[in-house]
Amino acid sequence: MAVEALRPDIFVPEDTTNMTSYYKQAVMDGLILQFAFTYTDNNRQKMKDFKDMLALANYLKRQNTVEQFVATPTSMDCNAVTC
Repeated sequence: MAVEALRPDIFVPEDTTNMTSYYKQAVMDGLILQFAFTYTDNNRQKMKDFKDMLALANYLKRQNTVEQFVATPTSMDCNAVTC
């Protein structure tokens, strides 16, 4: 007796319209999550001062976190010679 896998009636491909290969790899490697944990640990005292999410979001926009993430050395920067 053969076991058949369930298949959806309609295949809906992943929307990658605004997703770069860099972003996708960073997500799949858990680098964005790791950066967020490290950033939070390093800035916990300052972040405790915020009483609402909107104020925190506005503060984080001014901290250039995207630039900090890109400047952080990661496993994506490694190759067989350097790592």
